Amino acid sequence: MKKLLFIHLALCFVVLSCKKDDNTNPQSIITNASMIAKIDGTSWNSVTRVTIQKSGIFLITGTSVDGKLIEITVKGTTIGTYNLLASMDSAAAQCGSIYKPSINNNDSTYASKSGQVKISSIDTENKLISGTFNFVVTNLEITKNITDGKFTDLKYQIQ
Repeated sequence: MKKLLFIHLALCFVVLSCKKDDNTNPQSIITNASMIAKIDGTSWNSVTRVTIQKSGIFLITGTSVDGKLIEITVKGTTIGTYNLLASMDSAAAQCGSIYKPSINNNDSTYASKSGQVKISSIDTENKLISGTFNFVVTNLEITKNITDGKFTDLKYQIQ
């Protein structure tokens, strides 16, 4: 599992570090974008959000002011419900999540064992995505519940 997690994080680093020429007018940046959730009942709110669509996958990452990170992967680019069930093998999973209570500590990474993402809207013209999510994530013996997750008007890049 650590090897899979390392590969996933390495891929995220490569994808996020790629720079694309973008002629986006700064005036057109959406200011009401948000990503929120509850982690074991405690409110979490991202201050930075990065969303990428690549090869039929959405990768949505949010980081809170105290360095807690939630990363969601969705195998699909259309409105709908995407499931990760505890009984599904990883190849059949339609979505997944990683939770890190500290972006500076790779040993504290939690991986999803069940959950769901519902994409409620995709604006392909303005490249905005909205939806909801919930996951049960685990780090060996410790389990955390990510509930009431919501992302709204996240600007995504196509790579």
